[in-house]
Amino acid sequence: MAHHFEADSKTLLLHEQQEKKKEGDCIVDITEEKQKQEPGGKCISRVNSALTKTNEDAYKPKLISIGPYHMKDPGLENGVKQDFQKSVFKTIDGFKEDSTKRLTELKDKARSWYAEDTQHMNDAEFVDMLLLDGCFVLEFLEKLDKGEVTDDVFMKVSGKVYQTSTDMLLFENRLPFFVLFELYKLKKCGCTSSGSDHRPENDNENDDNAALLLQDLIVLVKKSFGTQVPKLTPRNVVAHEYKAPDVLPKHLIQVVHSLCIPRNAKCPSNVCDSGGMIEQINTATELQDNGIGFMKIGNVYEGYFDDKEGPNFNANDGTTMFDLDFNNGILKIPSFMIQDNTETFLRNMIAYEQHSRDAPMCFTDFACFMDELIESTTDVNLLRRRGIIINWLATDDMVTKMFYNLCQDVIAYNTYSELIKKVNRHGNKAWNIWYGKLRHDLFYSPWKLISTVVGGLVVTLGTAVTLKNLFGY
Repeated sequence: MAHHFEADSKTLLLHEQQEKKKEGDCIVDITEEKQKQEPGGKCISRVNSALTKTNEDAYKPKLISIGPYHMKDPGLENGVKQDFQKSVFKTIDGFKEDSTKRLTELKDKARSWYAEDTQHMNDAEFVDMLLLDGCFVLEFLEKLDKGEVTDDVFMKVSGKVYQTSTDMLLFENRLPFFVLFELYKLKKCGCTSSGSDHRPENDNENDDNAALLLQDLIVLVKKSFGTQVPKLTPRNVVAHEYKAPDVLPKHLIQVVHSLCIPRNAKCPSNVCDSGGMIEQINTATELQDNGIGFMKIGNVYEGYFDDKEGPNFNANDGTTMFDLDFNNGILKIPSFMIQDNTETFLRNMIAYEQHSRDAPMCFTDFACFMDELIESTTDVNLLRRRGIIINWLATDDMVTKMFYNLCQDVIAYNTYSELIKKVNRHGNKAWNIWYGKLRHDLFYSPWKLISTVVGGLVVTLGTAVTLKNLFGY
């Protein structure tokens, strides 16, 4: 079992928030009105050292840097970023001039979103970085969406595409979302320098255009990262809470995070007072031995908007990986996928939750729940055979270690405490244990049950014959 902590009081929680504020993380004590005016609040920080102890590399880009924190790291492919930027400049007349002008106007706001000092770059260098990385992100997402693999050497290499998608969702590898959105609007609506004919006639038209473009960009993100996350279902990602120009996400991680969680998330944010001791649950095999059954719900999809969804595709499926339930002795857990980048993805989503003051703590508490449920490869094997875990890693042991390491030194918020209490109450009753084992044998081992019943009948008949011979009945 990993070493994680519960936020058992607001005193503890506020203390943790004060510590994060000292470290420059996204913990800002400001009024709601001021928060609207300053939505960033230094939300792009380094990961707290406590979270990096078991896997420091999970927070560092392997191929592409985005933003100032890792731009000087060795071994990164900066040349491809320049190629993608040149492609934008060639395609859209006046884009370089207009985008540079607009980002120069926003440079101070963009600097304020980074917890670490960015003054090692002068204004021109900082704007160049925003433009270079912003162009790359947008071009990559659009190329990935369109499947443009025939005319671009970089996009032909599936390993590079996969790693770039992973790098873009790293906690320390981010641009402010408003930077991406400004560049996206310039790309789609034309530039003043290009003499484009389309110009909004009034503020209402401008706001309507911005809302439509924001929706398009969110959909683009959804389609690009849909297969990179453990579980993303079609219906859950249709709606979102962002409304241009009033409410924008802070960065790509927040967008993907919001697409993954339930629409009416029960996961608490880290300003919530959960209270009490953290609830403990037995391992999967122990629960099964006590008569608890397991059932997977939902599916894992590889596509959303094309003709390759497969026969099991369900456009109305809104099941998220956090929709756990327990009824009539059956623990229902959504099916989710574990592949090479899953630990990195989960770590960075957990880091976002641990550093944010208002993000629902869904990934944190789910990982801690699974850590309780999984103690050995036997537990992983059980969940895999039930269709809950789709394991693309080499061994089940790798899954066991992943969940153990994910939950080291994180603050858990006990989202599933009521569910765990229900499981424990059910498992403490002898009748439920007997009935659960009977149902398990009937469903999963019918021949075992049949042989037991037949054996019982043989013994009964044998006893009856013996009594008849003895007493002449």
